Amino acid sequence: MAPTLAALFETMRVHGGRLPFLATHVSRLTTSCPRADLLVPPSDLAERAASHALRAPADRVLRVEWNGATLKWEDRERRDVPPIRLATVARVHPGYPVKSADRVAFDEAAEQAGRAGADEPLLRTSEGWVAETARYAIAWIDGESLRLPDLALEILPSIGRARVLELAAEVGLTPAPGRYGLDALGGKPVFLVNAVRGVVPVASLDGVQTPSHPAVARLAAAFWPSS
Repeated sequence: MAPTLAALFETMRVHGGRLPFLATHVSRLTTSCPRADLLVPPSDLAERAASHALRAPADRVLRVEWNGATLKWEDRERRDVPPIRLATVARVHPGYPVKSADRVAFDEAAEQAGRAGADEPLLRTSEGWVAETARYAIAWIDGESLRLPDLALEILPSIGRARVLELAAEVGLTPAPGRYGLDALGGKPVFLVNAVRGVVPVASLDGVQTPSHPAVARLAAAFWPSS
């Protein structure tokens, strides 16, 4: 049996007074519980979250944490994020298949990135494969391919990542999940994504400016469902 985790959590964007990816957040939290040796959350979790979302302000961040017995809710301010400076770090990706509140490895990676003058760390597996950052899934454009790390690498099954895969065909890209080394990102338009901030371009990787691509802006514009 997996070791008991302190808690699982979901961080959700309140967008116009609603939660665009609510069903997916609830599903991920619920299905993660057996792996974390936690009881599943109450069956009315979605209704409770939707009720919280109706409160002001209508555009913010809502975090829910579940420890197997108690739901803890927290409202946070939404902040716009400029293009991100990304730095590879020595901290090895720990494997993060469930959204656990145990984030020591990611906190350490973020500190390493900060010392390098970057906003966000890029973590790799022990075998050197590109995995994810402390707070985002990562993807990049290579010709007509949308490349991104495979879930088999024990990265988080990111809701933002899943949304980008849904939209790929609309912007003329073919999804290509796989195992990629750092060299695969060189000279490519890179972006980060999560379910709170949507699609965020990467301005630089290890101090080298990354190129832009119109498909990144199109993905960002289409990211939030209209209904």
